[in-house]
Amino acid sequence: MKSLKIAGLTVLMTLSANAQELNNEDVPLNLKSQFEKEYPNASEIEWEIENGLINVEFDSEGKEQEIWFDEAGNIIKTEREIDEKELPDAIKSKIKNSYSEFNIDDIEMKKENDKITYEIELKKGWTKKILRFEESGAIIQK
Repeated sequence: MKSLKIAGLTVLMTLSANAQELNNEDVPLNLKSQFEKEYPNASEIEWEIENGLINVEFDSEGKEQEIWFDEAGNIIKTEREIDEKELPDAIKSKIKNSYSEFNIDDIEMKKENDKITYEIELKKGWTKKILRFEESGAIIQK
């Protein structure tokens, strides 16, 4: 019986830690208004709540984006898909010099705590590499 209670608690804690979808009518009005004002042409909008933050995923101008808000409506973190031409020159140079045999498949620009990083998926045949760069071109994570 005791192990059943522990298992039940574990499942409950796991579910509460994972993202939960929010219906449009359950999104706080201040966040929804702020979002609609900033992104009037957004499409494929999905709201979630995860770890106390409200996340909105959407498409804008053909690019996927995500924004995380705290309860007060402050933007905590953003992610958006970008084109190669938007990459800082230092990152382009690093990829050209160190990963010339790979093609860039996907790029996301992430901003959190006023720090911008770039997550880049490189592809060569069936081989994929995901690298995270600082704006300076330094690799943070391979």
